[in-house]
Amino acid sequence: ELLKAIRAAAVELGIEHKAEEWPVPTKRKTAEPEITKIRSFIMRSGSSIDDDGIQYVVKRRWIMGSLNILFSRPGRGKSTISASVAGFVTTGRTRPDGNAVPRGAVLYLKGEGSDASIRDRLKLAGADLDKVFIVGRADTADEDESPMIDLANDHAALMRAAQACEEQCGEAVRLII
Repeated sequence: ELLKAIRAAAVELGIEHKAEEWPVPTKRKTAEPEITKIRSFIMRSGSSIDDDGIQYVVKRRWIMGSLNILFSRPGRGKSTISASVAGFVTTGRTRPDGNAVPRGAVLYLKGEGSDASIRDRLKLAGADLDKVFIVGRADTADEDESPMIDLANDHAALMRAAQACEEQCGEAVRLII
């Protein structure tokens, strides 16, 4: 019907077309119904899980190469614990539980406190200060952009910082705090 109306309007307007120039209506193909794949979960009991291949920075607490989150209210010792772990990582010292920590560099992302207070805490924890790199803020040329480190958007900058740490001290970054 629409095509007939368009042809009639063209005739009224004096637009002459040969019949072969008009589009020929074709039947539309109806889409095949989509088959929805049903998602399911892979489960196993806790007793069937072993520790094969897992390297811990802190036994049963911080896993090497994984995102480990330490959170609490202010003043509860998060920075002290982080400095202590950094001390074991930068020196390769054996922990009190008798397990060795693979030696490496530490990239410390500062959320609060001064560089000097973080350095002092690291020094008290026995960290090798030449292998700890404190990142205080993001360098930004855009005045509207926050200088705070944004892990969701600063991944590439974080990887460049880790590479710079490795080049400067000759050790692989084993821990990012």
